[in-house]
Formats: sequence, C-alpha cells, structure tokens
Amino acid sequence: MSKIEYTDWVTIDGKKRPLKWIVSGSEEYGMPVGGDQDIYIAIMEIWREEGFKDRMIPIGSIYKILKKIGLPPSTRNYLRFKQSLDRLTGIYITAENAFWDKSGQCYLSKRGFRVFDDYQLMEKHRTSEEENGPAPFGFIRANEFFFQSVKNGYLKGTNLTFFFSLSGPLPKRVYRFLDKKRYHDSSFSIELYKFSDKIGLMAGNSAKYYPSEIKKILTPAFDELKEKEFLKSYDYQKTSDSLNEKIVFVFTEPPQTNPWAYDGHEDYWIKPFLEDIIAITGAEHSKAWYIRTLRILGQERGFEI
Repeated sequence: MSKIEYTDWVTIDGKKRPLKWIVSGSEEYGMPVGGDQDIYIAIMEIWREEGFKDRMIPIGSIYKILKKIGLPPSTRNYLRFKQSLDRLTGIYITAENAFWDKSGQCYLSKRGFRVFDDYQLMEKHRTSEEENGPAPFGFIRANEFFFQSVKNGYLKGTNLTFFFSLSGPLPKRVYRFLDKKRYHDSSFSIELYKFSDKIGLMAGNSAKYYPSEIKKILTPAFDELKEKEFLKSYDYQKTSDSLNEKIVFVFTEPPQTNPWAYDGHEDYWIKPFLEDIIAITGAEHSKAWYIRTLRILGQERGFEI
C-alpha cells in the first residue's frame, strides 16, 4: 500500500506536540496520480455550485466535468475519470493533533477519515450516429467528517481558470498550497525540505535528496507561477542557523475572481487580532479557524474581545 507521510510540531496548551498526516492509497488502486487533482478540483467546484448542501455530490454528465478540465469527450478520458474516482475513494487520511473539536473544546489527538466514501455511475450508451463512447452519470458521496469540515469553513476554494491554465501537476500542486498562504499575508517562507514534503514531492521523503536536486525540480514550477503573476518573486535562502535552506515567496495582489475566497480588503482589521491570538495560543496551525471565527464575530464584536 502506497502512502505519504508528513510530520511537524505544534504547540497545544503550551506544550510541543507532534503533528502528523498520513495519506494512504488503497492496495488495489494505489495513490492518486498527478492528473487526479484535476478531477478532484472539478468535483469540488460542482459541489460548491450546489452550495455544499449535502454529502451527495451530483456528478451529472461526465462531459461537463471533462469540459471544466479542458479534456475532449472520449472513451479514453471517460476511463481516466473512472480510474480517478477509484483512487480518490480509496484514500484514507490519518491526522494527529491537526483538528479542533468545537464540541469538546480541544484538539483531536488522532482522527482517521476518508475524503469520499463511495460513488455510483450509470451509463447510457449512445447510438452509432451519436458521439462514440458511453456517457456515465451519477454521484460521489463525501465522507461525513470531510463534509462537516467543509461546512465549517476549513476549505479554501480554487481559481479554476488560473488552476487549469497551469502546465502540469507540479505547478498546480504548488499553486494550491501557496494560494492558501497568500490568503493570510503578502509573503511566506518555509524550509525547503518541509515545503517538498508538504506538497508530496519525492513521495514525502525528500530528506534523501540534495537541496540542489529538489530545487532543480521546483524552480520551473516557481518560474511559471512568477511568469503568470501569481508570485512577485521567490528566493532560496539559508535558514537563520545556516544549517538548512528555505524558500521565501512574495505574492502579487490576490485575484478578485476566486469564487470561494473572501475579499482581503474587507479583512484588514483581522490581522492584528490574529497575531495576538497566535502569540497567546501558539496554535499557528489553527490560523484558518481563528480567521473564520473573527469573521463570524464581525469587526465590532472583535474589538470587544
């Protein structure tokens, strides 16, 4: 069974605790491949259009999904879609000290869940005069825990136009990761190996490779994001202890076309509150949850905290 692991440390109740993510693929279908994220993003967009109102995501016509991705309708692409569903429903995620339980007012020490539980497709074969190949339709059902996380706002949307304009799986993975970071600030820095493991490069085991090897793989993706004006700049630098390398990203202005994102100009007042909360709690990994809470409270009530 293939899997990717990511480990780090977080501060909870004043104590350092291990933060761990393990993403496992099924024995039969394995881990998702590069192109599967296109299918995933298209499914999530359909779900968003439905208002995230139910665990059941109506796939509708596969032609519609292929059109979103920019693929022509063909038997080969229908098969690719089905194989992607097998891999996506086969994923199992184990997380330690990563989720806040609102009812218990504590962090979950360990949580295992799937993203999607199951799917169903029906096929109506067309006549020879019509377009060749089957036209499957049906649904995919989100896992209950994942569904509740989405409803609670623990998910940032993706600018589909920009995402599908990128040249391949790696620039798309880098974009999805960094887009969450520019949501909070105009710049972001992270250790090279940590970044590589975060995006699943080298199957999450980048420590076996020299920094020069990793940079050789990542640099073309960064260059593309800079050329498309998502990044203003990026730079490889030594860490403060000079023992490792880090990447410093500077973002351009966030686009106004992302249908899932909030307008950052309306949230100028959140940043100082956020910094104070994190200084007190040390829970950097809960930043998204704090931002959502402050938005719910609103600016006037925020000043009363």
